[in-house]
Amino acid sequence: MTTLVIYKVSLDTPIWSEPIMVWVNTCWSPFIWSNSLKSGCYAIAFYTMAMSTLIITLIIYCLLRGESTQLYSPLFETSLDDGSMISWGLMYIFFLLLFIASAGLMWRALRVCVRGFLLPWLTLMVIVITFQLLWGIWQLYGYYIYLIQTYYCLVNWLWMGYHVYLFIVVFSQYQVFEIEQNPNIELLIN
Repeated sequence: MTTLVIYKVSLDTPIWSEPIMVWVNTCWSPFIWSNSLKSGCYAIAFYTMAMSTLIITLIIYCLLRGESTQLYSPLFETSLDDGSMISWGLMYIFFLLLFIASAGLMWRALRVCVRGFLLPWLTLMVIVITFQLLWGIWQLYGYYIYLIQTYYCLVNWLWMGYHVYLFIVVFSQYQVFEIEQNPNIELLIN
């Protein structure tokens, strides 16, 4: 992992003081290549909006009596007859709409350099990563006798690992904003 080292400079401290480390300073993933965190975060915001839109489309298809019997489907083992598919589907759609809104806030944060606008996306991404981890464990535990299920679980966990990397990139941008906005106040006492 490469790190960006930024030094705090104050009038009463030497020029080479304690370095402040950022986790990564570029965004190099299988789908997003960028030399700067900021442009990488713009791409991550677009990725979030696009993937959320695709998953919302899949959920609406399932809610309109489309096929949801595949083991990798987010609405697997839900039923339209008892209403569980509708309640889970609407909850997923609501969450994904929040995720799209948080990506819009991230876009705004990058334009105006406000780190607080990155927090909703970071929080929702932690929920997504946790869900993907638990979903994979549930799939392995419940359907370990099907070999293809192990493959689905591994693909899901690879996607989760990609989301962890995206989280690290956005959190590094958060750290850069924190360093840039950190006040360097000197008290002058007579």
